[in-house]
Amino acid sequence: MELKANHPDTPAQIPLSAAALESDGFKRIAELSELEPHGQFSKWVDDHDLLVYRYEGVLKVLSNVCPHFGGPVGYHKLNEGKFVCLWHNYEFLAKDGSCLTNKHLGLRDYEVRELDGEIWVKLVENTSKT
Repeated sequence: MELKANHPDTPAQIPLSAAALESDGFKRIAELSELEPHGQFSKWVDDHDLLVYRYEGVLKVLSNVCPHFGGPVGYHKLNEGKFVCLWHNYEFLAKDGSCLTNKHLGLRDYEVRELDGEIWVKLVENTSKT
């Protein structure tokens, strides 16, 4: 089984299983094929509106809810490394979810793993950010 992490310092291949991911708090949310044809998608999972995409070859998951007023961040396609909220044009970096419009705002970042063509996400805020 192949597992890929969303952090460049994490080894690309770690032997793991779906059961191990589940026991670590991850939830299977989608197939990797759902990224096609647009390279991104949004999806509600439990109470989380998730924005799933690849940035510089790395699978990323951010909140799809703009902290300014709750609009959808991933409505428009990723462009020049940024997402732009549909409602008030707040800009967020795809790299880490930080807000270019208001430095005090940012998108929740989720830990994500790829395992056997599936996308697994830990539905709590990522505390391992660097």
